[in-house]
Amino acid sequence: MPFLASHAKRQSGAIASLLKPATKKERVHVLTCNVVSGIAVRDGPSLPLAYRVESHYRPIGNRLENPVSKPNDLVQGTLDLLVLKMLALQPMNGWAIGQRLKQLSADVLQVSDGSLYPALHKLEQEGWVTAEWRLSENNRRAKFYSLTRAGRKQLQLESGNWERLADAITALVRLQEA
Repeated sequence: MPFLASHAKRQSGAIASLLKPATKKERVHVLTCNVVSGIAVRDGPSLPLAYRVESHYRPIGNRLENPVSKPNDLVQGTLDLLVLKMLALQPMNGWAIGQRLKQLSADVLQVSDGSLYPALHKLEQEGWVTAEWRLSENNRRAKFYSLTRAGRKQLQLESGNWERLADAITALVRLQEA
């Protein structure tokens, strides 16, 4: 059955109720990633990736498994803070930054290359990091980034902003209900 025809049938409530449940082989599950500011946060099984072979509808609005927004969503600008912090520890190439974030967060934070490299370029344009080509551990040319003096100041500013925001959110979350 062509994709458009099957998709149209699935959208119709009457026909959708007649569909038999998908078998285990037909189900394809992935880990959800809440992507905010380029940072993916692992939080468990999600909706099927191959929805064309499943008889399940994608939930809309507040009909999700967890109707409240997930606490794993990160505030915009967090990626800059995390990259600056990683570079404050030591100069690194882009791949190493992504791996280090993943490692230090126990696989909770995963930064895609499509988000990390534009962020590094932006930080370089702002003058907060410098870059130089060197050989990596596996003897390949890689662009290594290091923090500048202005970057250290920006890191302090961003860290202070993050701590104030985190404290405010924590205080609100811990309020006792009446």
